[in-house]
Amino acid sequence: MGEDESTEGLMRAAIESAVPGEHESFLAFLDDRPQFKPQEQAFELDNPETVEQILGTHAPGSTIFTDLEINGEAVPAAVASVDLYSDDTPGIFVAANRIQSQRDQIWISAVTYTVVSLATLLVSALVGLVVTGKLMRPIGELRNATREITIDDLERRVPDPGTRDDVAALAQNFNRMLERIREGYAHQRQFMSDVSHELRTPLTIIRGTLETTDRSDPADVSESHEIALDELDRMNNLVTDLATLVKTGRPDFVTFAPVDMAEFARNAMSRIEHLGPRQWLLGCGTDVVARADEDRLIQAVVQLAANATHMPDPEEP
Repeated sequence: MGEDESTEGLMRAAIESAVPGEHESFLAFLDDRPQFKPQEQAFELDNPETVEQILGTHAPGSTIFTDLEINGEAVPAAVASVDLYSDDTPGIFVAANRIQSQRDQIWISAVTYTVVSLATLLVSALVGLVVTGKLMRPIGELRNATREITIDDLERRVPDPGTRDDVAALAQNFNRMLERIREGYAHQRQFMSDVSHELRTPLTIIRGTLETTDRSDPADVSESHEIALDELDRMNNLVTDLATLVKTGRPDFVTFAPVDMAEFARNAMSRIEHLGPRQWLLGCGTDVVARADEDRLIQAVVQLAANATHMPDPEEP
């Protein structure tokens, strides 16, 4: 009988071909004695206590599934009886697996994975909260600024976050918009001031002319009449050209034409002397014809004289 046909040869071949897992162990018996085991395995089955449990569980001709008590742990095992027709030597093949260790390892892995996942989620949430807060802070400041800015507080600006993103661009554009609004409002106030000042001057001239007119003197009445009509025409032009006060760079704002400067001086003086109780003097003139806008020139000269009337008279005590 060859070795391949004997129980011993079968057991040796089975053990040599077996590759125990991390939690598995194998043991082969001949004549109720442990004979073969792998060189490396998870735990030993050939100690006297375990051998006694195996032999007590073994049933000839059957495979028994039982739990072996090893180091205080119940280890599931299969105890298989091996009988060959060609060999009367009885054999027993035992395979044991520490399932509880695998379960514990799985639970440890699951708990570790859960803890790591929760920690990662918490850290991600904190980082997201910090990043989101940093990104949303300029938007919150922009919201507060838009709520608090009034027509009397156009100097407020949104803090620039100093980054290169859309939020920073939004804050910068908003600040530029506020600057344009502030400049527009300042121009509007200046415009209204200029309009009031420009319209007040011709009204003062007309009133002064009418108050100082000698109604018994036809020539004086005629001159006052002409002055009043001229000033009313100038007021009409002022009202028509109100828009030009904020667009003085317009090409047709000044219209040049030949102007007799001597006649211009007399016309300006006839208006200026009605602005207030001042000693108005017209020096010697000159016969010069200049290219100028007579209406704008008279407007400027009369306005200068009107400003002078608001200054204290040096001859007054």
